[in-house]
Amino acid sequence: MKETLLQALRACVGPAQVLTEGDLSRYELDWRKRWRGRAMAVVRPGSTAEVAAVVRACAQQLAAAIRPLDATIVYNLALVCRAQGDAEHALRCCDRALALAPEFVPAQRLRAALVTAAA
Repeated sequence: MKETLLQALRACVGPAQVLTEGDLSRYELDWRKRWRGRAMAVVRPGSTAEVAAVVRACAQQLAAAIRPLDATIVYNLALVCRAQGDAEHALRCCDRALALAPEFVPAQRLRAALVTAAA
């Protein structure tokens, strides 16, 4: 997915405006200096049309990744529910995570453990 996104971004703004090498650290800290991340790339659009194209490219690529991310969030909620002794809610969360991403192995294992414990 990373290379596909980078190709799409380069098509939006041109290869020279998509930085992936060198020191990107100045782009990895928010303006309040509170949050630090790791930049996969720095994209420098030169017009509002390029900004719109970059946002579209990111949205298209992230649509492919959002279901596993949602499944991870719901799975983490299931872990919290289980830790608090709410096995019924944890099981519902596992079912929701698996509806989003049926291949999500941690949710499969937790669901199996919850069903086994309830039996």
